[in-house]
Amino acid sequence: MIQALYECPAVQDCETPVLPSVAFDECSPDASRRAEINRVYVSYEDPANAGVPATGAIDWSDASGITTAFDGTNGIILTVIGDKPDPEEDQRQVSNNRTIIGERTHTINATIDDMSDDNYEFVRSMQMGGKYIIWYETIGGSVFGGDEGILANVNSATLPLERGDGNYEAGNVQFSWKKVCDPPREDSALSANYVAPGV
Repeated sequence: MIQALYECPAVQDCETPVLPSVAFDECSPDASRRAEINRVYVSYEDPANAGVPATGAIDWSDASGITTAFDGTNGIILTVIGDKPDPEEDQRQVSNNRTIIGERTHTINATIDDMSDDNYEFVRSMQMGGKYIIWYETIGGSVFGGDEGILANVNSATLPLERGDGNYEAGNVQFSWKKVCDPPREDSALSANYVAPGV
């Protein structure tokens, strides 16, 4: 499994520990960010620049720049119903009752229910596996992956056909990567909830 591109926060120094800052608002807490994933942005590594998305770095505050970057040439936007469960932990105990935290395995599960011919063929192509650079966005307007995205593997891609009158075609794609921490989060200008900085 491959490593993601983003950086994690610095490891705390035992000699001079520093607590990260926090912000709580008693009157208006930021507790309404809806979590379901509704978009996955997909690109690939620039053949001339390993670890760099073919889209280039993404400015998530620029809606027209986002749609231009993901115009179907170097990147695409998937409309999905998705989730990111808790990552698989990798910890081990060492001497003096210390715990070493290893890389966690992160997974995105995305279901495509708009099963056009193009989307069906997309899922079929994902069945061949590979690595891609992805970002994911929630219906609450948060986008994850920073400017340069997450280098992820395609773990699984399926096109199940369930029996029964009330069932419809859908495609499922699962992306995964290894990293100690979750990716950075910011607001997406494509979200209906987006408020430009300073407004």
